[in-house]
Amino acid sequence: MRLIYLSSLSFIFLLQSCFVADSIFEEPQTVLDPMEFVVKDSISAYVKRMKSEDEVYLNYGFEPLKVVVPKSIAEQKSWKSKLGDPTFDQVEAAQQFHYYDSLVKKNNLKRKITQVHTFSLRGDDRKVSNLMKVNFVLSEDFSVVDIIPIYEIDLTNDEEKVFANYYYESPIIAGYTYEESKKLSYDFYQYFENYLNQLGTSFEKSKFVKHMVTVFGYTMKDRAFNVQNVCESLTRNYIVAEFSDTIGYQSTNFSSVYEIKADEKLIGYYLLHQFSYNGDLDTDSMTVYVRFTPYYEVDKLYETDQDYEPFIAEE
Repeated sequence: MRLIYLSSLSFIFLLQSCFVADSIFEEPQTVLDPMEFVVKDSISAYVKRMKSEDEVYLNYGFEPLKVVVPKSIAEQKSWKSKLGDPTFDQVEAAQQFHYYDSLVKKNNLKRKITQVHTFSLRGDDRKVSNLMKVNFVLSEDFSVVDIIPIYEIDLTNDEEKVFANYYYESPIIAGYTYEESKKLSYDFYQYFENYLNQLGTSFEKSKFVKHMVTVFGYTMKDRAFNVQNVCESLTRNYIVAEFSDTIGYQSTNFSSVYEIKADEKLIGYYLLHQFSYNGDLDTDSMTVYVRFTPYYEVDKLYETDQDYEPFIAEE
């Protein structure tokens, strides 16, 4: 059976056209069945081997499989195809083929397979799941040789339900029809996902996915995106999480949420928040200015003596 799989892999490699690039590797090539099934099975088996016995593996899904071809292999194949072709200079073709052939052998270059897999591992307490999106790198014999984390976060059961709705693009915003609800929800998801894909590091992506799940959770509960409710809730969460020394925090008042624009472009939102807390001798109160990014992340928070009339803080 392994010989059949390897033959299929070689056949698919043979069918794939090679693009010469200036980078070390070529642009990855999307590949369809039958190799896809084998790679998915190999990745799933790898995860199951690596997890602990008491963890439950939940497979969310896979992105399209890709084959990564080293540039030297692409050149080797290209020049080999020119050997014996009278329309090409045979001396140059032979020289170039042998040059790239020696590079491939000297550096032991191989084609690689990559596939992104999203999954979670739930502990034996069944209360928290470790959610991961990972780019798996496999060799030509379908063995996992490297893993590249894209993001990783811990989720409660309720949060994982929210993530599942997002992952499978289930409607969370009410519409007059199911199709309208689906379209509104999809556009809402994409607004955040487009920004997520622009982030560079695994840490940045992980932090933002956690934020997305929080925002989607509020939206799912209301069956609508209520910017006022979302920003108020995120402000409370931020103060409790970031200012642990603020004992006895009690929210007392919020202003409306206002847009911040520069050259007619939306660059964020802000609100004013008044709250009380336990001071040194008695209960004190404070008013803070809270600024949000266009994706509703708390960007700035500082004390202010402004009242609740609209204002634009000096940047």
